[in-house]
Amino acid sequence: MPCYEFLNYKFSKKYIYLKILVSTAVISLFYSVFFYTIVLYTEYNYSSLLLGNIIGKQISFLFFSFVIYIYLLVKNRSHKKPTPKNMRDVFKIFSF
Repeated sequence: MPCYEFLNYKFSKKYIYLKILVSTAVISLFYSVFFYTIVLYTEYNYSSLLLGNIIGKQISFLFFSFVIYIYLLVKNRSHKKPTPKNMRDVFKIFSF
């Protein structure tokens, strides 16, 4: 997901919701324009179909991004990985 990686590079960790929202919005906007231009360009109501699709996707991604943000907050709080204290603990990870 190059869009998210670019935003991750530019913004700090505290703007997670913004990074998720912008990256999904940009990708869905590109997909809508690309798909509707290829498939439905010859339709007489092409512009209204495209506009309705873009608005619908952006509204749904507002909610979807919020759900992902809440999931990441809950997961990061409940799943802390212990850090190894010495070399023996590091090699213990690789033993089965």
